[in-house]
Amino acid sequence: MRNNGAYLSIDLRFGVWLHCTIKCFLSIQISFYNLNTRMTTSSPPLSALRAFEAAARHMSFAKAADELHVTPAAVSHQIKALERYAGVVLFHRRNRAIELTEAARACLPRLREGFVCLADAAERLRSYEE
Repeated sequence: MRNNGAYLSIDLRFGVWLHCTIKCFLSIQISFYNLNTRMTTSSPPLSALRAFEAAARHMSFAKAADELHVTPAAVSHQIKALERYAGVVLFHRRNRAIELTEAARACLPRLREGFVCLADAAERLRSYEE
């Protein structure tokens, strides 16, 4: 049987995990809200955000597709869906090359922070003991 201090410790760790997770989603939502003048009512699709971040990091849909274990066409579709969601163009598509738009460069650092936060929250969850 555990004492109240052990329960308090577990509750605090869960509270930290929950706070971090909420903060991640809010920072991503705020980044996209700042790029778009209309208020969004739903969160962006996480798979589209992952595809965008990978494509931006590699500056290639094909390399992003390899990393995500999907086809380059799937990455392109995810990014187009994210562009529709945000109401902005994220990449200038050139002949066999892509280039980040100003909007993409503006939100990318916050998106990366959000993924770091999500990874930290997932690690805390994995180490959670009852």
